Amino acid sequence: MGALGRLYAARLALSGTQVSPLHPRHQDDCNYRLTDAHGEHNLRLRWGWPLLPPQALLVTVKAYQVVTALTPWAPQIRNLRLPLILLHNGMGTLAPCQALLGEQVPILLASSTHGALRDEQGHVRHTGLGATTIGHGAGPSLSPLFQQALCDLLERALPPLFWTDHIEQALWLKLAINAVINPLTALHQCPNGALAEGRFADQRQHLIAELAGFFSHAGIALDEARLTATIDATIAATAGNLSSMNRDLAAGRRTEIDAITGHLLAEARQHGLVLEQHQRLYDAIKHAEQQ
Repeated sequence: MGALGRLYAARLALSGTQVSPLHPRHQDDCNYRLTDAHGEHNLRLRWGWPLLPPQALLVTVKAYQVVTALTPWAPQIRNLRLPLILLHNGMGTLAPCQALLGEQVPILLASSTHGALRDEQGHVRHTGLGATTIGHGAGPSLSPLFQQALCDLLERALPPLFWTDHIEQALWLKLAINAVINPLTALHQCPNGALAEGRFADQRQHLIAELAGFFSHAGIALDEARLTATIDATIAATAGNLSSMNRDLAAGRRTEIDAITGHLLAEARQHGLVLEQHQRLYDAIKHAEQQ
């Protein structure tokens, strides 16, 4: 479980919700330490499938880990028709999840701009206030009462939270932000705020222009002006943060480049487009992963 997942687990527990982190190799108690605007919190959570049927399953592993993480619990999820909330960088996990779990499991998609950082000891810091957007992805729709109760629960834990009937646009906007910030900060091993420097100005704008061109072809209402303003604001708001791709590459771990830039490039090809600047970044990250 990554930093954002641990942040959500801790904040849900602190809000009074019973939380059971899942991992195939962990069934014991786990100590959590969270530092946020309210101070430092120490919690002890019980790993493993809970005794009482859960209300929902929040999936916060990396995109390439989603299906593997869900597979051990697939029978329980199918039997309970347990709603899933997929919360990760990038896109492209919805269809594999449906193939694994069937069409009777409600799958929600979420995007968060909260910042979280986990150190080597598992201590999580809430490094940036943001918001979470959530919406229906596939499978049966939730009843209005259950949907509202689930949103209220999540918002109490980590506000604010917004429900949208257009979650795909929110996911594309988050992917656009990540496609500019994450590969550049990973390759240059710099904090997000460094991208505001003049040396990155041309490359940043070329990347944004390619995104805007693709969105125009795909009928996604994200123009160059909005993309520029949003990405610039994100760089400023998270200036001291190190992106997850930055940390993964520094630690020799696999990055999420396939779910972010890889997904973007694949979708662009469906529209007959070649995004040269994004392709160069993708190739550079894939090469760096092999070093």
